[in-house]
Amino acid sequence: MAGRLAYLITTGPDNEAKALSALRVASRTFFAREALGLETVEIFFFVDGLKWLAGLQDEDEAHRLLKELLQAGAVVAACGQQAERFGVADRVRDLGLALDLARDTFARYARDGYTVITL
Repeated sequence: MAGRLAYLITTGPDNEAKALSALRVASRTFFAREALGLETVEIFFFVDGLKWLAGLQDEDEAHRLLKELLQAGAVVAACGQQAERFGVADRVRDLGLALDLARDTFARYARDGYTVITL
């Protein structure tokens, strides 16, 4: 297996259905990665995607999906600088996501040959 895939979720609270659909497809891909011939599937939240995360409630499907992904060892992260700027860093951390520099994450995707899907 050599495929590497990263989902960049940028959709925010103004289109919750799209944001949830993006997380659903990312989750399904992660859990089917071996059957799909993928070595790695990562999820990264950026811009309005961070605002959407901050509004999640414990009973939301998206919250459940994030927990399942993290418990299964998925790499799920968000832009730390933007999270700080938007005032949602603590909430994003509470959800269990790593806060990384987008610059470094995107450079790694380029260096390591990831296909990036932006939703």
